[in-house]
Amino acid sequence: MILALIAGLAVGTATHVENLLRAGFRPRPELPLACNVFWSSLTIVDPLVALLLLARPRTGVWVVLALVALDLGVNIAVLGFIPPVLAQLGYGLLCLVAVPVVRGTPKPARG
Repeated sequence: MILALIAGLAVGTATHVENLLRAGFRPRPELPLACNVFWSSLTIVDPLVALLLLARPRTGVWVVLALVALDLGVNIAVLGFIPPVLAQLGYGLLCLVAVPVVRGTPKPARG
């Protein structure tokens, strides 16, 4: 489950890196600056959350859920229900399902 969440964050990171390389820090200049700054910041935030999922999965799963909820809120408000946002909605549902699965996993023994 954790690897699926990390894979989704890797796809998001790759998307934002591609946007930066193609169009700079304002990949959608016709849209509000705040949205562009938010999307560009995900180039750094997504991999950091992936690392948190690896290091502290029980905390990371909540953080990824919050991040995806925020990202979906921005994307739906600004872009609407276009195919990439619908795919992200599916990822959001996976994150939601992952919370009880990951939280129910016992902590590894320290030793």
